[in-house]
Amino acid sequence: CNSSIYAGASGEEVSNIPLAIARLGFDETSSIIFRSLAPDLGNSEQKKMEIRHIWFHSQAIAMLSRVLAESSRQLSRNEATLVGMLHDIGKLVILHIESEQQLDQLRARMDGGMLSLAAEHEVLGYTHIDAGRMLALHWRLPKQVQQSIAFHHHPAAIKTANIPESLRHAMLTLHVAHLILQCHLNPTEDTEERLNNHPSKIPSIWQSHQRTCLHDTLRFVQREMFVSLDRESLLRQMIVEIQRLKLSFPDLFPVEET
Repeated sequence: CNSSIYAGASGEEVSNIPLAIARLGFDETSSIIFRSLAPDLGNSEQKKMEIRHIWFHSQAIAMLSRVLAESSRQLSRNEATLVGMLHDIGKLVILHIESEQQLDQLRARMDGGMLSLAAEHEVLGYTHIDAGRMLALHWRLPKQVQQSIAFHHHPAAIKTANIPESLRHAMLTLHVAHLILQCHLNPTEDTEERLNNHPSKIPSIWQSHQRTCLHDTLRFVQREMFVSLDRESLLRQMIVEIQRLKLSFPDLFPVEET
């Protein structure tokens, strides 16, 4: 942010994260943060594919969160984008710091049907939520981002009365974005079916985890966010955006399948 591209006329140097985010804007900040954690983490084809999965997923959730926020007007679209982009940043930390042996054990647990957080805790002693929160604290990212990372696997907590309204809206937007994305990507296919249909693809850690739609999610979205998820124009817009994003990942979604 101190480069000539972003520096203001005064040329005053920024030396702390909150001011840097203010200067860059949420969208550019989230992209830079993600790219800085996703360099070449090794020569493993498995790991490269996993990074690509995480990169696509994060962009897709950020995009869907932005669309929902724009429709709702209960949450800043920039904040929704930042939360969507960074909610799974702890997964990159795990890929970066853990050995291949540990990662193989983690893959085996998840392939065996163990839920992602339980598998991470059993194999690593911590979860990608813990890793993401520690990184967000270290970088002094906005409190809303830290809290969203902490709660993004616990949508049932959305109804807790002592959760601030802004955090509740961010969590709700994130949860609905996940539901929409997994429905679009045909989540009923299991790992064996995916391999049979796409034998060139290597399944990634965390791809087996699926969100559960709470029984009154739609009513809660309508009441809290003033968004009607049965609105055809809104759903069409989100589908078009997902399809457009998939074109940027031909290794994950060959053109003939989109």
